[in-house]
Amino acid sequence: MNGTSTNNSVQSVERALNILLIIADETLPVSIARIVECSGLNRTTVWRLLVTLEDCWHGLFR
Repeated sequence: MNGTSTNNSVQSVERALNILLIIADETLPVSIARIVECSGLNRTTVWRLLVTLEDCWHGLFR
């Protein structure tokens, strides 16, 4: 993370958006290991955030 958090922010939202930015910056599919490396987050945290993002994405189109 880049350390720009404020007291009014939601950490999980910041982390999820950071993951999306990491994915958007790549031209090829991104591995979990690469996201962990770039984000500095724990592998389990990255996995849970990706699952949540996927569930939310699919929920938009149901």
